[in-house]
Amino acid sequence: MFGKGKKVVGRKYLDDIGEYIDAHKKDATIKLVLVVIIVILTLGYFRLSRNIEMTLEIPPILRETGTLKVGYQEANDLYFKVWGQYFVDEYTSLDHKNASKKLNKLLAMIEAKKAVLYQPKLEKKANYIISNKINQRYTHSDEYIESKIQDGYTIFHSEGLLEERIGRVSIKKSCEYNIGMRVQDHSLLFGLISENCKKIGNIE
Repeated sequence: MFGKGKKVVGRKYLDDIGEYIDAHKKDATIKLVLVVIIVILTLGYFRLSRNIEMTLEIPPILRETGTLKVGYQEANDLYFKVWGQYFVDEYTSLDHKNASKKLNKLLAMIEAKKAVLYQPKLEKKANYIISNKINQRYTHSDEYIESKIQDGYTIFHSEGLLEERIGRVSIKKSCEYNIGMRVQDHSLLFGLISENCKKIGNIE
């Protein structure tokens, strides 16, 4: 038995060991809680991922076959090609009855900041078709996706023969079209429309 006020031999060592054990108990508890949280979140992610649905936009008419691939900010060339074909087909198969409807539909597919710029052009095209009662028919001769990307857009290029009929009169033009597209948040956006046509031959 030790007297009052006397120091216990090894007391400091025992206190340090106790503090070390307490600290590591707390550390171990925190780590265990974190592991449990990670496991719960991981299980929740896999469960949620099985219920995720993504809508893939495809044109109503496909002229190509193959695998379409779309990511969060990108897509494969075939995806851009089938949509480029659809856009050019709609843009060039116009008459005085459907011009406004078709061009307004295409305008709605263009991203907002670009739609403001292209709206006057499309309205002018619609008025030209309607006022002259024109029927257009386009026959493509070459179509491809350009390897380069212009201003963040993948370019679909199409060239061919455009025939405009006004009553019995036929005007033929050699035309080239460039349509710029990109994918954002899994959605397709159009942002470039380039049209270059030259009259060929005589008016029939």
